[in-house]
Amino acid sequence: MVNLGLVKDFNSCPTDTPRLCFCLPSEFGGEAPVLRSWTQKEEQLWELIVPNNSKIEIHSWTQNISQILQRLNKYQWCVNTHDLVHVFQLPLNKALYEWGRHFWPVFRFDSVFYFKADNDAQIIRNIFLEWEKKETNICYRKRYDLTISDSPARNAHLPEKTIKQAKIFKNPWNFLKTGKNN
Repeated sequence: MVNLGLVKDFNSCPTDTPRLCFCLPSEFGGEAPVLRSWTQKEEQLWELIVPNNSKIEIHSWTQNISQILQRLNKYQWCVNTHDLVHVFQLPLNKALYEWGRHFWPVFRFDSVFYFKADNDAQIIRNIFLEWEKKETNICYRKRYDLTISDSPARNAHLPEKTIKQAKIFKNPWNFLKTGKNN
């Protein structure tokens, strides 16, 4: 089961949750996936960027994303929803719907996906409800909607620490290419 939730921005996402983005910053040449990490307030943060290669069909691109996420074996992700506007060249609601239409049928992995809402939480919630009607493996859960309240109790259901990132991402480039963590 994939549980869906919302965060206002990346800073309100649980710190051990890697970010999933779709637009490659200009300092990274090429169109290959990029896995980067940095330290912020003694926490290791991770970001996976899977740009859309315009030569690749959307369905193949979303299959690639699904395979990479499953190989990384993380059960939580924080999705940069607004990157999808640039990928699909559509308004947010249509871009997000299109991404989900291609992604959810190929992603079968128990997890939590937080979607960065900024000021568009209601638009995104409506898309969640549409996805739920079409896919039996996803569910929007209010307990994962961190835009409802800023109370510290909103994060009480989350584990204090997940498996150490360093163990999971021992050799990230090799892991992305082969699925082997050595």
